[in-house]
Amino acid sequence: MDENKNKSNSTLKKDEKIREHDMTFIEYIKMKSKDKLTIDGEVGIKTRELAQRVGINYEMFRKILNKTKPNQPRDCIIAICAALFLSEYETNDALFYYDNLPRLDDTPGCREYYIIQTLQGNRERENDFKFLGQSVAAVNETLRYYDFSELRLSNKIKSKESKIVVQSDEEVDRYPITTEITSNRFSFQDSLCEKYHPNQYRVETEMKIMYPENMRCQLKYDSRANILTKYEKDGERFRNNPEKVNENSELFFRYFNIIKDTNLRELRSCYEVAFDTRNHGLRQSAKYSKGKIELYSEKYNYIQPERNEYFYGEIIDGTFTFTIQKESRFMERYLSADDFKKYYPYKKKEERDYRNKKKEERDYPRLTTLEELKNYCKSKQWDSDVEWFYLQEFKSMKNYLDNLKNSLIDKKQFIRSYDDYFSGEDQWRIYEYYNVSNEFGCVVKTKKWKVYKGYDPFAEKYGLDDGLPIGTFLGYHERTWFEPTKNEAIVKYKNKTVNIDESELKLAFELGIDNLEEICHLKLKHPNLRDLSIEDFI
Repeated sequence: MDENKNKSNSTLKKDEKIREHDMTFIEYIKMKSKDKLTIDGEVGIKTRELAQRVGINYEMFRKILNKTKPNQPRDCIIAICAALFLSEYETNDALFYYDNLPRLDDTPGCREYYIIQTLQGNRERENDFKFLGQSVAAVNETLRYYDFSELRLSNKIKSKESKIVVQSDEEVDRYPITTEITSNRFSFQDSLCEKYHPNQYRVETEMKIMYPENMRCQLKYDSRANILTKYEKDGERFRNNPEKVNENSELFFRYFNIIKDTNLRELRSCYEVAFDTRNHGLRQSAKYSKGKIELYSEKYNYIQPERNEYFYGEIIDGTFTFTIQKESRFMERYLSADDFKKYYPYKKKEERDYRNKKKEERDYPRLTTLEELKNYCKSKQWDSDVEWFYLQEFKSMKNYLDNLKNSLIDKKQFIRSYDDYFSGEDQWRIYEYYNVSNEFGCVVKTKKWKVYKGYDPFAEKYGLDDGLPIGTFLGYHERTWFEPTKNEAIVKYKNKTVNIDESELKLAFELGIDNLEEICHLKLKHPNLRDLSIEDFI
């Protein structure tokens, strides 16, 4: 071991200082343990409880701490840090004190990037008694989600090869990679529920490689298709029709991890951009919840960015509330619980019900009047300029939400636009969306028509013409759709019969309701649902 250390140190520059150990690994862990909350509510975690949290036998754990059982997997040290709710930087220190182990790799998209993110999320829950013993499991859950191997606590445990591997500079130079990021946001520009959703992003990554025979080809990976395709080069151009790369082929084996690594890093970066309102200026949306439409908005304080704060406002049951907070919480409100876990598994979705909490128990004060905001500023001993600025933001946020309310009523904006999803010939798909084709007596309709070759200036310009004369019969095109035979669907719900027509399906869709059961519940609550509009729920 000393020989290896001397070898690695020889590569350092002469003027570069080597960090020295000012304490042992066990001393560092004990120092970090003494201020941590135990499962019994006391302060100071003992070695036995820490071993249980990590998931290692007590006697073995003692040997690891004392380094009488050296050369443990680096993951084991990370797991100990996770059990103590240590930060990224504290974990790096622990790795250093154990045996000068490498720091955590914070490159977006790699395995340890998600370990870091989870460590950060865990720290927000270090005083949550229900979570105290789950911090290591949370790291493993995130790793499993991204198809990485879990934390290895022993050298006897074999780790599967990671789905993502870090590409070397040599590979990047030999096989140039380009990535294009697109979004379907503008396809659903009137639908608030899609505007900031992470699923809008699509990343396409291309790699040009050289075969031994000097025949070039181009590989392409699409984040939505999740397949690797190959474009062969024909002369100076790549052929238009790609072919799927076989997963058992050498081509797939050599290049798939490299190209997907690049793709996933870009995609996850997009998710992170989507999460934080500081990347968007002002964001606002609306959600149907508990029989009402709730309006909410968030804005980063760009006027005083050094304060690192966000302004959050909402209108629920006609009451406006204003909050000053230190973190972006917009996506917590915006996404469903399932979607939040899907796109941000390392973040904690706070289930805050401020209305049922006492004022002193709230994370951030919820202010409903300008007078309350003035008193809050005075309690913080902020000067008059700061107070004036916050008062203006309070008024602006309320004005934003009032305008949003009016836009929803006037159908200038929608929680979810019917026309964005089912415009033109696709209107029948709403029966398919709610799986009520049988209830509406839908029958399959088919239309078939002949297709003849027409003039294509693009094909002519680039020499892509197939040589067939204009007017040549090319075959048939066919369109298939559903057509209802009933004006109403009769649905059984909680031993009751509920009648639902197409207009009620449309209203439910625009409210953002996704399942038939909730539509039935709404119809029982509002028997005249077909006569209602968005305005009746705001």
